[in-house]
Amino acid sequence: WPDLPESRRQEYLATAKAVLPEIVGEAHEDCIDVIRDLNRNLPVEFFRLLEQAEKRIRALRDRRLGELKK
Repeated sequence: WPDLPESRRQEYLATAKAVLPEIVGEAHEDCIDVIRDLNRNLPVEFFRLLEQAEKRIRALRDRRLGELKK
């Protein structure tokens, strides 16, 4: 963020640190669901579930970053 003033960068960083526990908590919840749904005989299904969890984490991150920009 070279174009942002230092105070704004610090504000973004503080907000990111504040929401990180929520992001990690939701990711953890998703991982628990993935493990519960895992069928060890179907590795393709496992990777599909991991991809879904990754997309959810990225969407949550993007939503939070969007909120920071407002």
